[in-house]
Amino acid sequence: MKDNWKEYLEHDAGAVFNEIAVEHFGNPERESRVSTAGNTIMDLSQFGLIAIHGEDAINFMQNLFCNDVRNVDANNSQLSAICNAKGRILANFRIFMRGDSYYLQLPVSQVEGILKKLQMYKLMSKVDIVDASNSFVRIGCCGPTIEQELATISTTLPESVNDTIQQNKLTIIRISDALPRFELIGEFEEIKTAWQRLNVQAAPVGSYQWQLHDILNGIPNIESAVSEAFVPQTANLHKIGALSFTKGCYPGQEVVARSQYLGKLKRQMYLAHIDGDTPALPGDNVFNVDSGEVAGKVVDCQRSADQGYELLAVLRIADTKTATLTLNSTEGTKLEIGKLPYQEPDETA
Repeated sequence: MKDNWKEYLEHDAGAVFNEIAVEHFGNPERESRVSTAGNTIMDLSQFGLIAIHGEDAINFMQNLFCNDVRNVDANNSQLSAICNAKGRILANFRIFMRGDSYYLQLPVSQVEGILKKLQMYKLMSKVDIVDASNSFVRIGCCGPTIEQELATISTTLPESVNDTIQQNKLTIIRISDALPRFELIGEFEEIKTAWQRLNVQAAPVGSYQWQLHDILNGIPNIESAVSEAFVPQTANLHKIGALSFTKGCYPGQEVVARSQYLGKLKRQMYLAHIDGDTPALPGDNVFNVDSGEVAGKVVDCQRSADQGYELLAVLRIADTKTATLTLNSTEGTKLEIGKLPYQEPDETA
């Protein structure tokens, strides 16, 4: 996080920080309640950035990532991932352009490891790959009338999900959500001005409310705790436009293709709710009470807008139909399976 941005949020906006990002702005319970109903703004410093620049940048990424990077330009961002040779996701990210560089936005916990992995693959490619996490300030905004508020900042807005515009030194990306949701990327002064204008009709909330929106929309954020745990299809990457089956080779591509064409998936990612005051953690096991077996793993979890927690978990499909599912043991907190916006009727329990 840029020092001047942290100082501004702390001293001028009343932000309370953890070691990575903003926990809350003084009233976490109220912030949770308004996060999925009203207009909200939030810092996004829980995500880092890796910059890729150079004449071989497109080919370099195309040979490594599971989506077709040729579709990324100044007007189009993209969800994608990098896999290991066994087809398991090392990390997933959003790719966007700003200037003549490409940026991968991913959880802070993943930046160091993925940066080393990319540099290992660099070889003779004419690319520069650097940690750009502190190069820009990034904020998110969401809400039923947030587009009207953004009109005070930008005369045009991205129309479709993943569309990007560059205006007034800002990069603005439209994100998938039931409510209008956008990310703004820029230098400190431009983002501070945007924050101040949005703050008139939008409530500042903790950074992690952004992940709550991701969870409710079935967009996983693969933290280091679950790196190499899932193949792309079980994390629903093919359902959110983050996986191409026609782009050509990349590490793990044969395994991913075989999973798609030669067999029916036995696992997929589900939305679930748990009651109580204790969150699930990425990598926590989910148990089938009837069989006593592990039915899957938690991907991500955030406090609900009401009570308890919402989570994403990759689960055995059969176990979601009739079994009682619990967290961390057969005597743990019960999971209530929900429905993701892109799920078909026969995909839910």
